[in-house]
Amino acid sequence: MMTLDQVASSQYGLVTRQQAVDLLGADEVRREQRRGHLITVHRGVFRCLGAPGSFRQRALAAHLAYGPPAFVSHGAAAVLWGLDGVALPATIDVTVPPTRSARRVGVRSHRRPLRDVDVACRHLVPVTSLAVTLLDLSTMVDRALLGRCVDEAVRRHRRDPVDLLEEVEGCPAHRPARQALRSVLRDRARRGVGDSPGVDRVLGWMAAAGLPAPECDYPVVVGGRQRFVDAAYPQLKVAIEFNGWEYHQMRSRADEDHARTSELELAGWVVLVVTAAHGEADTIDRIRRALELQSERLESEDTRRQVILWKENIAIARASLAGGDGPLSG
Repeated sequence: MMTLDQVASSQYGLVTRQQAVDLLGADEVRREQRRGHLITVHRGVFRCLGAPGSFRQRALAAHLAYGPPAFVSHGAAAVLWGLDGVALPATIDVTVPPTRSARRVGVRSHRRPLRDVDVACRHLVPVTSLAVTLLDLSTMVDRALLGRCVDEAVRRHRRDPVDLLEEVEGCPAHRPARQALRSVLRDRARRGVGDSPGVDRVLGWMAAAGLPAPECDYPVVVGGRQRFVDAAYPQLKVAIEFNGWEYHQMRSRADEDHARTSELELAGWVVLVVTAAHGEADTIDRIRRALELQSERLESEDTRRQVILWKENIAIARASLAGGDGPLSG
């Protein structure tokens, strides 16, 4: 049997009253409370003396206060999912079944049904699923922040916007919330999501300018190695790279990117490098010009290839006639 310390260590220093009574007995629990070894966090939830406080501890305490099936939700769930731009909430939100009506001090409860696919576990804390969390956020934040959260969900958790959209369609939610999130997910499914916020900003500029959606994180084999570019138009061999300072401040990474750019250019690619210092208008203008130039160049190459093929066919026909194999020989 586990000891109380072992149970607490697996729960960020927390134990429920029932867990403590099962291990120590009711009388010993009361003595531990009087000694200050068990500190009440919520009704029925204790923090062991010496356990450091943290946001995850607060979130798990809110869940334990209600017990299963209760799930941390809304802003608190977004923080646990690691979604960008969501501040630590002062009050923890918890979603409980419609039949659960009890309130807890310091916890905000929401009553609604949740399916098995609507829940998950993050950092040992039962939470609403990524799709449900995004739906809840759509009632709390503006479209710009919702877009950043969707981008982070796709990027961090390797989720396809189309799959998330399908999950959202089946989630219980108010119609305006579903419409707002549906709009953002459809936009990301169309334009793609880059591997950094900087790439996402450029993709947003391109979508607003009416440029065709590129392929994100596109694999290219050059110099005998597979490399990835942030965004690409493979048929036109145009690559767009966002060089952020956070990643490229290391010399080795900068050198690696320069080598990749050189290999791409040797393979006939036009590589456009965008940094945080570049504005929207200049960036869009360069992308447009690159697409136009590559289109003209490839059309010229196709024409030359057709002319060469035509000349080769004529030469073959003439040789055939000269050899007496053709229908006009003799």
